[in-house]
Amino acid sequence: MLVVLSLAILCFTITFPVVADMLERYSSSSAASTIASDLLVTRYRAITDSTSYRVRFEGEHGYAIERLERGEWSRWRVRSFGDAIELRSNNNPVFNAAGSVSNMASIYIVSGGHRHRKITIAITGRVKVARLP
Repeated sequence: MLVVLSLAILCFTITFPVVADMLERYSSSSAASTIASDLLVTRYRAITDSTSYRVRFEGEHGYAIERLERGEWSRWRVRSFGDAIELRSNNNPVFNAAGSVSNMASIYIVSGGHRHRKITIAITGRVKVARLP
């Protein structure tokens, strides 16, 4: 019985770090998909509504999507990822009615202190998700 318990503890100590890393990567992958989807929907809305939309990063865990109405930005959608996911952006992209972006951006998705995904928004409005090593 003691041998079985010792083997179980040994297996747990070996596999725990692997499983924890896998869960971090899964959560960052899921967040990247959500963000990329929101960016594409925002671009589409800017084109169909013929107005500008801005994605404004608030703190390290979320962002707000805002619509330009009569010269003022009003909130359209808010997204938060909680403490497990950290977002680092170098800019707040603005999609215009033509679908292009006036403020290109790179967004890093961090989980467990490691950068796992990078989302880039090109001037044409193209959204690209890359996995980081």
